[in-house]
Amino acid sequence: MRIVRYPSRGRPSPQVANELEELVMLTQAAISIVNTERRVLDRDAPAVNASLQNHLRGAAYEVTVVDRFYQLAQRAFERRGVSAMWERPYLTGSRGRPLATDVSLFDSKGRTETRLEFGLYTRKKLKDDAEKLASLRATVEPGYPKVRNLLLLWVEKGDRLSQKRASDHLREMKSAAGGMKTPTVEVRLIAGVDLFAETAGQHRVAYVGLFQVS
Repeated sequence: MRIVRYPSRGRPSPQVANELEELVMLTQAAISIVNTERRVLDRDAPAVNASLQNHLRGAAYEVTVVDRFYQLAQRAFERRGVSAMWERPYLTGSRGRPLATDVSLFDSKGRTETRLEFGLYTRKKLKDDAEKLASLRATVEPGYPKVRNLLLLWVEKGDRLSQKRASDHLREMKSAAGGMKTPTVEVRLIAGVDLFAETAGQHRVAYVGLFQVS
């Protein structure tokens, strides 16, 4: 099952909504695949010491989700006439390893680069990634003067998927975005999807929020 919720104000046009929902859906597909593989393998792995049990990581790793997203989205990118780059670097002239965004999409017709950052949602993660994207706005690729910054952040929960819980997560994400003064961050939509569960009667859900940074 899958639930999609938009804020009560500022719903995008149908064309933009379809594009944003596709990005979220592909992110959820990547999370689902990575989670399924991880939980099945972990189920049969030798147990660690009891003192470490509470420190086991249950959520999907960000880099693995981005890898899967990049693979799954290739057909969608081709259909839209968009070229994509994973780990797009920004050569600002500063010393050390250059900053990078997880994925960049280049739309030659619209002369627009869409920069995507992914990760597990926390208020700190939202703030840090939003500030990073904003700091890179002036660094543009020739032929792509327009820049759109999007964040795809998710939470994984052991609850039953419901409209109420989706609304609760939307409210939390709106509150976090609204609390930021600079840069401006807006929640465009949130979507929940059921995840694989290895135990009968168990519920697991991923809620993905899509934020726009300007």
